Amino acid sequence: MRILVSASELIDRGLWDDFCEKRGYNVWAVNEGLMDSDEEFSFSRQEAMDLGLIPHSDTYRDYDYQPLPTIVEEEPDLVAYLTKIGADEEVIALAAKVVARRQKREQGL
Repeated sequence: MRILVSASELIDRGLWDDFCEKRGYNVWAVNEGLMDSDEEFSFSRQEAMDLGLIPHSDTYRDYDYQPLPTIVEEEPDLVAYLTKIGADEEVIALAAKVVARRQKREQGL
């Protein structure tokens, strides 16, 4: 999984200086017009955690950051799986919608 984040979002979250230091960018690049604020940067999950974009996985369950289509393919009975591991009701409801849509598509409806 890759995570895309714009320069303006990094600035808004107060992560711009750390990001620039790690990646070797000039911290004034956006202010000086050398880079657009909507420039996007790609992060691996680990890079995003190290930078502080997302919490470390020891704080949250892994499924919190996996896209649902990925989980649907890994778990044939997704709703039962999410219920078993104690997922939030909101996550379970969303998963049920994704599963229903996929089933309709597979049936050609």
